[in-house]
Amino acid sequence: MTSKPAAAKKPRIRIAIVESDPLRLVGFRALFDSEPEFELVAASLSEVANQDNIDIVLLGSRGGQNLFDVVAGLKASRPDLRIVVTGSGADDETILKAVAAGAKGYVDEAAPPSEFVMAMGIVNSGSV
Repeated sequence: MTSKPAAAKKPRIRIAIVESDPLRLVGFRALFDSEPEFELVAASLSEVANQDNIDIVLLGSRGGQNLFDVVAGLKASRPDLRIVVTGSGADDETILKAVAAGAKGYVDEAAPPSEFVMAMGIVNSGSV
């Protein structure tokens, strides 16, 4: 009797959510709960910079800090980090500045869940 080798389990994509609004965090958890390839963790900026087991950072674009400085700072401490910015109603210039600072993408917070999922897959594969 021969047995089939067990299929190799694909590692989950770890997404760190850096978000100051707890309701948005709950929303992201609900959005990604049905996606088995993703694992969400809530993290602060300092935790993200010091953890090497995070694949993607989903960064909320609100708060007192300059978004572009935050992205550049994260990239300086972790050049391999993939960052996706989310926010509301950013214009093309703001999105291009975020990408120039090191973000791999922007998803408007009003986008349907499928766009968030698609964006995480694209960015995880190395594309912008």
